[in-house]
Amino acid sequence: MQLSKQSLDWALQHATSEGDTDLFPQPFEYKAISADWDTIGPYLASQDVDQWQTRPLRRCLTPNGRYGFRVATQLDPLDFLLFSALVYEAGSDFEAYRAPDHIAMSYRFEPDSSGQLFSWHRGFPQFQAESFNLANEAAYVTTTDIADFFPRLYLHRLEGTLFIRYMDDYRLFSASRLEAYRNLTTLANALFKNHGLTLQKSKTAVVTASEFLEQFGGTSESREVANLEEKFKDFLEASGISNRYDEIDYEELEEEQQDIIDSFNLDDLLKGQVEASITDVQMTKFLLRRLAQLGSYESFEILVENLEKFFGVFPDVIRYFGRLDQLDDTDRQRVGEALISLVKSSDIGQLEFYRAWILHLFGNGMDWGVSDNLASLYSEAPDAFSRRKLMLALASANQFYWFRQRKENLWELGSWERRAFLAGASCLPKDEHTHWYQSLKTRLDPLELSVTKWAAANPLQGAST
Repeated sequence: MQLSKQSLDWALQHATSEGDTDLFPQPFEYKAISADWDTIGPYLASQDVDQWQTRPLRRCLTPNGRYGFRVATQLDPLDFLLFSALVYEAGSDFEAYRAPDHIAMSYRFEPDSSGQLFSWHRGFPQFQAESFNLANEAAYVTTTDIADFFPRLYLHRLEGTLFIRYMDDYRLFSASRLEAYRNLTTLANALFKNHGLTLQKSKTAVVTASEFLEQFGGTSESREVANLEEKFKDFLEASGISNRYDEIDYEELEEEQQDIIDSFNLDDLLKGQVEASITDVQMTKFLLRRLAQLGSYESFEILVENLEKFFGVFPDVIRYFGRLDQLDDTDRQRVGEALISLVKSSDIGQLEFYRAWILHLFGNGMDWGVSDNLASLYSEAPDAFSRRKLMLALASANQFYWFRQRKENLWELGSWERRAFLAGASCLPKDEHTHWYQSLKTRLDPLELSVTKWAAANPLQGAST
């Protein structure tokens, strides 16, 4: 069983434009793979997928609310490309067997040439709207979701037409309380007997339709963000922008388009979230992603002064800082010092997920004024996620001596750290890293070879060189 060139090409486009997850920073390996696609593409296309041996993945705790956690997994880049190509080839067949999109509203398969996998037109806002329509026709509504859904998911689909669902959230609409309870027991029995799944007690309730509309109708903020998302989507489509996260150069927009952007009032809305007693995560995430997309400097100050307020959307804060090309040395140093302080002495710094995002910023080729801290942070780093990011940051800071002292220890590293070290060693003088890469050639796997070729052509040396 082999994958087509078309599906693999799409998988690479998906990885580079959409990312391999929406949780972790995108691995630098995808840049290396793209640069060496004439080698990696045919290599993957030649593989018998049935015989493919999966490569080392990595896992860590990720936040689920302030004090809740989930375990998240990141696949090796080659595994991810094969998996994505398989999804691309088989997705239409799976989609054809799914319940209609007015019932199952999450993640409808609709790939396009930009690498986007899912439809823009079905999602949580549509789930909410359809729920309200059905609630207006029913007497009672049952709300529930599945306990530990993803870790325990059985691959056979659950059939049913009494409800609508979004991922593991279910809503059942009934004419009486008795019917509502009967429908709930039917769902609970089907989930347990067929799939070994149970419902979450704390998130299961039977309420009148009027109570449902009051409780789940959403806050004014959630309705506002849904409205903003719809307006921004219309703006992107009218502007011919196919990827909702593509960078937008405000100065290059026509005056009418600038007026539309200004009307969204994004900076003031973000300020309002900081001042609120409870930050609306959905709204704040939307605002940060749009502000990053626009490269807007207006919200810089409020973010630097209130970093811990944004723990629920921290990756988006880091992406925002990374896209502000107009920051001067003083501004970048303020960001760097604030983030190092979080790593060393805050709640955020206790979780490797947050540390990985913070340290990711320091490897982006800019001088954040933290070079003197990097070596000591590496020696103290308790996890592989942090050490990998620190290797790239050390290279970006041109601390080539650090790599020179550790070249002989390359094979003691795990595969994810080893690739980072190989890339980081490109900060060594050209003759030195060229000779070292050549000496390793016969021992490196295909992805590691691509990393060395890419790194040699694009040395990881930052503003301090």
